[in-house]
Amino acid sequence: MATYARTFVRPDSEVNCNNGTTGLEWGGGSSIAAIIKTTDVTNTKVIAAFGPAGSNAWTFQVDADESVALFTEAVGGKRNSAASRIVSGRWHLACVTKATGTSTPRFHIYDYTTQSWVHENGGGTQADLGAIGATSAVWIGQDNDSAGNGWDGQMQALGYWSSALSDAAVENLVSSRTAWEQSTPAAFWPLTQSSTGTAVQDTIGTADEVSTTGTSVTTGLEAWDDLTATYPAAVMAQSPAIYYRLDEPFGDMVDRSGNARNATVASGVTRKATSLLPSDGDQAITMNATASSRCSSSYNCFTPGGSNTFVGIARLDDISTYRVFWGGSGVNAPELYYDVAGNNINWDANFGTAVGWSFASTGITLGVNFHVAIVYTDVDPCPASLYINGQQIGTTQNVGIANGYNGSAGNRGNFTVGDSGVPNNAPFYGGLDEVAVWNSALSGATILSLATAAGFVATTGPSDRTLIVNAAPRLR
Repeated sequence: MATYARTFVRPDSEVNCNNGTTGLEWGGGSSIAAIIKTTDVTNTKVIAAFGPAGSNAWTFQVDADESVALFTEAVGGKRNSAASRIVSGRWHLACVTKATGTSTPRFHIYDYTTQSWVHENGGGTQADLGAIGATSAVWIGQDNDSAGNGWDGQMQALGYWSSALSDAAVENLVSSRTAWEQSTPAAFWPLTQSSTGTAVQDTIGTADEVSTTGTSVTTGLEAWDDLTATYPAAVMAQSPAIYYRLDEPFGDMVDRSGNARNATVASGVTRKATSLLPSDGDQAITMNATASSRCSSSYNCFTPGGSNTFVGIARLDDISTYRVFWGGSGVNAPELYYDVAGNNINWDANFGTAVGWSFASTGITLGVNFHVAIVYTDVDPCPASLYINGQQIGTTQNVGIANGYNGSAGNRGNFTVGDSGVPNNAPFYGGLDEVAVWNSALSGATILSLATAAGFVATTGPSDRTLIVNAAPRLR
């Protein structure tokens, strides 16, 4: 699926939004951010203006020297980013934040090309401006006094917050539209419509488009509007309980499912690795079995009597010992892991049962990316199936063990990527990407469709589907 943005051409391109902008004010704790790319390196370019036409407004803009600026007509004048600059022809996230009272605005600029941040205070303090009023407008891509200082280039998103976001909160905005929606903005305008005939909407508030002039649709930044790409769209179509793209260069791993089950990232995880998803401009994570190599959620998906599907893209770079793909954080936690003793991939529903399911690791080559899925139903006879690159490698039932997810919730623990159970006991070594969880058993056809959407060719499993049933789990 295509990703779109909006092109503006100075001096007169604009999207004018009106209706109910009460509560938007510069001050009292405020933030404004935009995803932008400029093609003009000589003139002042207004990203957005807030307020009544002609007076008492404030504008978020890029000046002729390519610094990001905040200009208020009523109080404080203009403040600019000091050292950082917007580079023509590159996508950036630009943001300015201001605490309550007469305080110094803080500027934040991220360059998607160099993957680098600058956070810096502007030159001098500004007073609070106050509310702009219910009859005022939001002028996207244009000054409110029609001075011809409109935006020249592309814009993919604009957002406003009634709080001064922290540096860490701003950094989370880089990777996904979902992160913006989870950050409780007061107003949010994605400019991702496939046609100018589709109105720009404030997806949080009520300041929707009332008119547009001189804009056109262009290709957007897929790394931000990332759920429109083929594989993410296929995952989201199945309504996952958790979906981590594992591409955040900073902050938590954002749960793209919309369920807000974000994962904290330990220090042993290396970010910004090349994506494991073919033909994807995104990023992944790598782990080298060092201490604290894991991403930890606060969500326990291992429900006795329920079903789960776990899907991800992986690459094993070392198999000298056990390697856990993912599992629970509890002492007797479920986990999917590579078993060095048998050159198998094992699924253990609960270490307290002393039983497991073991599958031949056909289709896995050291240093090569592969699509992996485990489907498990936690009702006697507890069937489990493993899929590599969409091909069912094996399936089995453990008759008579009742529920594998037994024991207390604490023993099962919360879903964890790259480790489980006793931390650092058998952490993953290699790359991980695109990890998703369902609280249901997806069909083999659905798993194949996901692997196909990811660009992985189904591999043929062993002809005899040899399995070890009731295999003893690894010792911790």
